[in-house]
Parts: sequence; structure tokens; C-alpha cells
Amino acid sequence: MRIDVVPTVGSMNRGWQGDYESTQLNTARTAAGAVFDLGFQTSESLAFGAGVGLYSRSAADIGPVAPYASPDKLLVSGNIGFLFPNPDQTLLFDSRVGYNNETYDIYDADTFTMTGEAAAPIYWENTLTLSFQENTTFFIVKQIDSFSLDRSYAFMTVMPAVERFVAPWLSLRGGAEGALAALNGSVQAGYGALAGLTFRFLRAGMDLNLNFTWRQRPSRVVEGLLYSDMMVLMNLTRSGIRVQR
Repeated sequence: MRIDVVPTVGSMNRGWQGDYESTQLNTARTAAGAVFDLGFQTSESLAFGAGVGLYSRSAADIGPVAPYASPDKLLVSGNIGFLFPNPDQTLLFDSRVGYNNETYDIYDADTFTMTGEAAAPIYWENTLTLSFQENTTFFIVKQIDSFSLDRSYAFMTVMPAVERFVAPWLSLRGGAEGALAALNGSVQAGYGALAGLTFRFLRAGMDLNLNFTWRQRPSRVVEGLLYSDMMVLMNLTRSGIRVQR
């Protein structure tokens, strides 16, 4: 079970986004919400999970070309999924579907006018993990799709990767990425690559992960646009922490 509560109050200076009046530069924004997730294992080879979220926000500001269609929103979200591991844990498959009632303003890039609203896309994620050689080598395939019900929009990504523990304290990994964006009848392909390593501190029960990702990613909002996307990720995790009362 997981419960997340997110209260936010802040302001934003919008001068960098374009030509705004002085009274519009500093805009107040407030938001608050919570997410509740629950998962349960029905057997050794099957588990299910579901979650709901509520989020209220107020963005009392002006958009890039016009006032926002719906600056104040109460958002509702939900997701469901399942996990299947085989008995010896050498195969894992999980799938998750999520949706929320968020809407996006649609702008015409040629005329700089707002033409309407569109619903947020449905999100679908699948991950297959295979383990070999006594859990020292892993092959992973992740698929992430999002598609809309009220407009011509789909964004599909497939990411295969391989990870190998060359020593008990060191793993190396590499992967590739293929993407396809379909927007208003225009189709644009993208590609990318991932490289990373993990240092495992056995006595401390800690992992230091370093990843580098480079992509030529299709735009989700502009037809036929392909742009470079580079990201470096570092995280430190610790397992086996004892909690006592």
C-alpha cells in the first residue's frame, strides 16, 4: 500500500516564455492532491495492483498565445496492472494501464492561436525480464505506448536492453530505443541508446547506478519534428534497512 500527498503553493515568472505584460509576469499557482495505490499477491505466480489519484490545481496565468481554456481543474486518475513471475523467478512480466481526465490546449503553430482542447492520452506499459546464468545476466524489453481517443495521436516506444554482472560488485548494461509518433496523419520515427553501470557495495547493501541516455526523439506536439534528448541519471539505493519500534 502506498499513499502520497502533494501540497504545492508557488509562483512563476513567465518573462522567459514570451512577450507578457508586467502584470502577467509573476503568476500564482496552487495545487494539492493525493495518490492511493494498493497491490496484492494472489499466488506465487500472480499479483495485481490498482491506484486512484485526485489532484486540484489553479494556474491563474495567461498561456503563450491566449488564456488557458481550463486554468482551474480537478483531476482524477487511475491505473491497474498485474505482475507474473515464474516459479524460479527467471521470467517476470508486468503490464500497467493508466488514464486521467487532464486536458491539453491545442495550438496552431502557424497562426499562434488556440484551436481547442484534447484529452490526455491513455498510457500502457509492458515489461518483460529474463534472467540467465544464475541471475548474472538479464535481458529486458520495455514497451510504452500512449494514444488518444479524441484526436489522431499515438506515441509508441520499444526499449530492449542487456545487463551483465561481470563481478559481484559491478554490472554493465546497454540498450537501444525505437520510437514512433503519429500526429494528425504525420508519422515520425526516432531512435536512441542507453549505457550504464552499477557499483554494488555488498557489505553496506547499497547500489550506485549511473546511466547515460541519448535519443533522437519525435515531438509529441509538433508534426514531423525530431530533436536531440540527452540525460544523465545517478541514483543511490540501500536495501535491508531495519525499522524497529
